[in-house]
Order: sequence, then structure tokens, then C-alpha cells
Amino acid sequence: MEVEYSFRPANPEDQALLFALYRAVMGGYIEQIWGWDSQWQKDDFSEHFDPDQITVVLRESQPIGYVQVEKHSYEFYIRMLLLAPEHQKKGLGANVLKRIISSASKQHLGIKLQVFKINALARRFYERHGFTVVGETPASLEMAFDA
Repeated sequence: MEVEYSFRPANPEDQALLFALYRAVMGGYIEQIWGWDSQWQKDDFSEHFDPDQITVVLRESQPIGYVQVEKHSYEFYIRMLLLAPEHQKKGLGANVLKRIISSASKQHLGIKLQVFKINALARRFYERHGFTVVGETPASLEMAFDA
């Protein structure tokens, strides 16, 4: 039986749930790089939480991930694309990314994002979809896709 996934726009009530997903998926990397400061992370997440930029990924109506894309005049910036670990490596992330690439291409915009240097799986995922490393910060690689 095919697993059904769907998408919906985020709403303000999603913030706590999406933060929990964020912590579950990204917490280990953040812990390794800087250490996890719960209050700082909550404040930073809240500061960047914009439901108008977020699409929630659902499986049988349960949120299992999200993507946050900021649209600038010259590019899309993928602030976050994450799926709960048990939903990774099943083509869903590729489906989400292809939707973003298609939308950017239709608008003649490039796409940028950052990936933690220690997250080799994410780097390979983006490289398989045509992203290249264009710069770096102390903790991250900056990657770009020219649509």
C-alpha cells in the first residue's frame, strides 16, 4: 500500500509542534557544533517562524516535517527542509525539493541554502539534486542551485 503524503500551509498554532520536529531532527547537529541552549533555540526559532513561508508535510494528516522558503527578489532561500528520521530516504524530501526547484525555475530565480558541514547526508542529498558548494561559514556550507 502506498503511503499518502500531503502538504498544507503552516499556521501560528504549528509553532510548538514544528519546533519539536526541528529539535528531534537538528538537535544532535546543533549539540555537536555549539551545544544545545534551549532558551536560545526557542527564541531563534520563534524569531524566524513565519507561517507564510512554511509548508507542513503530512502523513495521514499528522505533521512529519516542514519546509521554510524565504522568497527574495533574486532567489529563494531554503531556511529549513526537514523530515522526521523515519520518513527520510523514501523520496519525500526529493519531492519537496523538486517542487521548490520547479517554482524557482518558473520565476527565473536561483536557490540558496546552508547545510551543516557535519551533516554529510544532507550535503549529498542537495548535491544529487544539482546544488553546488559556493561558500562556507565556520559551521556550514553555503550551497546554490541556478534554476
